[in-house]
Amino acid sequence: MKGLFISLNCFFIAAQFVVLHVYRNYIGGYKMKGFCSLIFVLLGIVNLVYCLVNKKDGVLFPLLITCGLIFGMTADVVLNFNFIAGAAIFAAGHLLYFGAFLVLNKMQVKDLAALLCILALSLTLVLLPIYDYGSKLMFIIVIVYTLIISLMLSKALMNAVSTGKAMEIILFIGCLLFYVSDFMLLLSIFSGEKNFASTVCCYTYWPGQLIIAFSLYFYQGKTVI
Repeated sequence: MKGLFISLNCFFIAAQFVVLHVYRNYIGGYKMKGFCSLIFVLLGIVNLVYCLVNKKDGVLFPLLITCGLIFGMTADVVLNFNFIAGAAIFAAGHLLYFGAFLVLNKMQVKDLAALLCILALSLTLVLLPIYDYGSKLMFIIVIVYTLIISLMLSKALMNAVSTGKAMEIILFIGCLLFYVSDFMLLLSIFSGEKNFASTVCCYTYWPGQLIIAFSLYFYQGKTVI
């Protein structure tokens, strides 16, 4: 049984990069983009099932992560038609990830210190004079989103530092790539830089989500007797 799930993980990881290459170089459009995102969702579902099959308790964590992946896939498609709605769905996905991280480790004072540091960096990045947000509403949306993604990333970082476990470290790497992709998206949409930023966004976002989905395979929930 374990061999089956390892094989499925390898298959979806390989498929993600093949489809991403096709999307970037041959077949664009929101349908192909959605299909590309569907792959990391399927990987998350596979590893959620792996947790259930192995009778691991505490399934709230992998369930929240899987829901976050589904929100990400949905936001990918919606973003093509309405940026604000897409950003709202992405933000909800980040909050699901943050909630999952709290299931692993409750919020502590040192987590707040990490949040302040990452938030300071994030605000510095979004307040650079290279952006033209077009309206006060869009500016407020970007600031709120920045707070949410900083909250998610800082908790992922502190979980990895506090436990040193493989899953938390893998999760942090995935979240960090997601974080980078979001700022590349800002560059692509609200600044004059589009080609480079769009490329980096794609090659950090999908691998980031894929890594988050893959991390569930290493979930060490207690076995129900």
